[in-house]
Amino acid sequence: MVGFIQRKNFIQDLKKDYLLKIVPVYSIFYTPESEDNLADIFEFISNDNTFYAAKVLSSIKTTIDILKLFPLSWKLVDKEQRMIVDSNYGYRVIYNVKSNKIYILSISKYRNLWK
Repeated sequence: MVGFIQRKNFIQDLKKDYLLKIVPVYSIFYTPESEDNLADIFEFISNDNTFYAAKVLSSIKTTIDILKLFPLSWKLVDKEQRMIVDSNYGYRVIYNVKSNKIYILSISKYRNLWK
């Protein structure tokens, strides 16, 4: 059994190394406004439930982490800004991509106007 686990871990490590060589990984930077947005979201939700507030922030950050691998896959809102929506809780993240850097500009509740 130990040999199987070691082989499985070895194969997983190879896959990670291979992916890192083919897919460029972008760095994420938060603007002061986006950091304030996250703090405001947490503060607003934590007035009712701190656990739920942490869960929402975790979901938003997981959504942002997706951008490290696929930053250009999401909706273009103007010439330089893109938008990704956290599908779990409906928060919109506006960001900008410059070379291998992603700048998170703002985070807010997404309201679909077409409903």
